[in-house]
Amino acid sequence: MATTVDAWFDQGSARQRAKTHVTLGFQQGAVLNDPHGVLCGEGKQMRHVTFEEGDDVDAAVCADLIREAIRVDGGRLPEEAP
Repeated sequence: MATTVDAWFDQGSARQRAKTHVTLGFQQGAVLNDPHGVLCGEGKQMRHVTFEEGDDVDAAVCADLIREAIRVDGGRLPEEAP
């Protein structure tokens, strides 16, 4: 999993820390399939997920979104590499 996440972050994701939360942003979030309904935002393209202290973070949901973002960007997941 770390390889997929590292590759996605290298492709230009948005990560932002603040005193009370962390935001994970998706540049083309408006076109991502979000079956869990966790993406927020109303802009033309950008969507994000915000985590606050004490939140339960579902790693599987985050991984699904990252895989979907890589797919939308035309990238290949490590398990798809030749």
